[in-house]
Amino acid sequence: MKKLLLLVSLIISLAAQAYEPLIREDRVWEYISSDQHWTMHSHTLSTFQFDGTQEVNGKTYHQLKLKTVSSWEMDAYDIIEIGEKHTVDSVEALLREEGGVVYMLVQTPSIMVYEGPENQYFTEQPATENQEVVIYDFTQIHPGDYFYASGNPLHGNQTFDFYYNCPMITKYCVVGVTDDDGRNKITLRNCAVTEVCENRDGITPEETAADVEVVEGIGNIGLGSFLVPETEWMMIATNGCSYDISFNNLYDLEGNVVYQGANVQKPSSGIESIGADAKTPGKLYDLTGREIRNPQRGTIYIQDGEKRIAR
Repeated sequence: MKKLLLLVSLIISLAAQAYEPLIREDRVWEYISSDQHWTMHSHTLSTFQFDGTQEVNGKTYHQLKLKTVSSWEMDAYDIIEIGEKHTVDSVEALLREEGGVVYMLVQTPSIMVYEGPENQYFTEQPATENQEVVIYDFTQIHPGDYFYASGNPLHGNQTFDFYYNCPMITKYCVVGVTDDDGRNKITLRNCAVTEVCENRDGITPEETAADVEVVEGIGNIGLGSFLVPETEWMMIATNGCSYDISFNNLYDLEGNVVYQGANVQKPSSGIESIGADAKTPGKLYDLTGREIRNPQRGTIYIQDGEKRIAR
């Protein structure tokens, strides 16, 4: 009987520790992005889903698609406008998962790689044919482990007019790991942000700890997008504008929340937008699903389900 109990306990323990894959087609990731221009606030909910595959150089990549976007606008007191939900269905990235590591196929001419403060932080490198970059590495689960993966290298409390249109590969160090309902929740420190801040005037030591949290089988659960975890608010511009994006919820295909994030809900009351046909062509979105009204030249956007570069 004791042996049987030990065997059952071992099986339960192993099941609890079983790796939960991130790439699956029965989940929908939702992110909330917000723009602020003085007292005006624009909010957008964007959904992402793995849908279909592509074969490249003998490897199978899963298509991460921006599926839908819905937005609303508010001033300091009231809802100004509520837009319809728009179907985008655009491929944002090609990813594959192997041995607890999630890889993205590079589809830009170059990448930016963090090389430390002694080498001016980041250097641009030409992308090789069929090159991959790491998006998540769930095998690094011990404090002190580190790896290089996609991330925002800029500190949120600085002003800048820098736009990047290629993967930014930063150094992540494992700070800690906790159990999250049988999954590993990993706290990562963005070393690029930390080391940049340590060498920047006006930044206190407390502000240099730039951490993100990722969960096995879910991905980034804090600030930033699915592909690019952020450490703080993404931008504070000199013209009074700011922009941020964060994880909102993870759903199953029936719309049930299976992992709760910010859990912001689109308002159901207010003034409905006039002429906001969900099938209206020509609208521009950035790669996080945020509607763009003033495109920046040379920046990649989504229009009518296809990627385009603003001229």
